[in-house]
Amino acid sequence: MSSETLFDAVANRITVQEIAVKLFYVLPSYDGGDVGVASMEAMDENLTSDDIMEVGLVRDGDKLFGRIYTDMDDYAKAEDVAKPITPSEMVAASTSILDLIPLFEKHNIFFVLDRNELTHWVAFAHLDKLPVKLCLFSLFLELELEMIRALTNGSVVIGSHLGYLSQARLEKAKELCKIKYKKETPYNLLLCTTFIDT
Repeated sequence: MSSETLFDAVANRITVQEIAVKLFYVLPSYDGGDVGVASMEAMDENLTSDDIMEVGLVRDGDKLFGRIYTDMDDYAKAEDVAKPITPSEMVAASTSILDLIPLFEKHNIFFVLDRNELTHWVAFAHLDKLPVKLCLFSLFLELELEMIRALTNGSVVIGSHLGYLSQARLEKAKELCKIKYKKETPYNLLLCTTFIDT
């Protein structure tokens, strides 16, 4: 039997690619207006309002000039304002969310390397997306499971712990127990409580 927890199973399988935003590309001769248009044209219908295409790459064929932001001066040339990208600012598309989080101590954003191509970018703010919330939810489920194990292990009397619930929460647990298990026992009642009851 695997010793991997639910949280590990979820968090290690969700990758950077699942929260990253696609990069747009511009030519070195583009000015600020062209950059804004290129950003809008590159937008995908699957993007949410949080997935603003504000970071792109300045490139001409295989030559990469660097990163660019959509808030650049309208009259500047993309090649003049492009900022270089260092290897420490790149992460593999297969990097897990857990491995990504501590990297934000070094940089605000990272460029996602998929095979040998920079395709997406990811920022600390992207950690607020649904896949990361799923990781946190699995952590709470894991904690809830450990609490149930502790309360049902050895000489612990489950009924005495149920007495700490408010009358309203105990009634909710009893209602759910009738639906879920048909038979009300202290153990079944405990399984009908939630993290909020701790």
